Amino acid sequence: MAVQHIDVLGQSSQNPMNPAVWKDMPLDSILMGNARVGYGLSDDFVLAPTSATAPSSVAFGNYVAYGDAGTTIGPYTGGVGGALLLTHDGNDNDEISVQVNGAPFLISDTSGSDRKLVFEARVQKSSVTNDVMAMFLGLGEEGLAAANTLVDTTGALASKDFIGFHVDQADGDSIDFVYRKAGQDAQVLISGVSAMVADTAINLGFVYDPEAAADKRIKVFVNGVEQGTYVTATQIAAATFPDGEELAPLFATKLGSDTACTALLEYWACAQLR
Repeated sequence: MAVQHIDVLGQSSQNPMNPAVWKDMPLDSILMGNARVGYGLSDDFVLAPTSATAPSSVAFGNYVAYGDAGTTIGPYTGGVGGALLLTHDGNDNDEISVQVNGAPFLISDTSGSDRKLVFEARVQKSSVTNDVMAMFLGLGEEGLAAANTLVDTTGALASKDFIGFHVDQADGDSIDFVYRKAGQDAQVLISGVSAMVADTAINLGFVYDPEAAADKRIKVFVNGVEQGTYVTATQIAAATFPDGEELAPLFATKLGSDTACTALLEYWACAQLR
């Protein structure tokens, strides 16, 4: 994968990472291979492989991908810089998902496993019309590049471990920040944390800091702006949170109507301290 090695993070067309999200996370040192500091990835998809997906999980470079018949996933060729293009040909309930191999990350409140984690991604989709495309972008349990990661008709999250940003079928421009523990009800921490605009990129991120105040353990960011609602230590300890579960970056889309459309994942990055 193409990685960004950067000493000073700043947002631009070539480096869309937000300083407010990544401050105090030594991503440059991590990506240079300093395993004593932490581990992580940063991918701008300049080297994205070309693959027409099939109705099964397939190897996709450093990832696993899933797509129903007629969908494709591969590099975006419509402009400079990298991006991963997910294309739906317009069959109701068709889906595409891509996930990092393995499950290297976790959010835990257990001493010794409670390590800072940062996730950020930049994404857009061609339609924000209701009942066209549901979406999830964040971290999910291993094996979610698979069928029905998002539920038919509604685009709801399957009963798996998730934390991140979700768009329901019924409200195609409204992004919620959500989390779910497998077997528990999905929790919407922030309903409508931001609105999507068709063919317009948005940066979405969150930071887990076990040393932050108990009422601000996970901060949520939209375009680098910290939101005013937080995941608390009490919520992390509750049965509905995927506390201590192994997670991996995941992007999933699902159609809610016979409408052809696309989604672009321009970059994502995730890092965790040792």
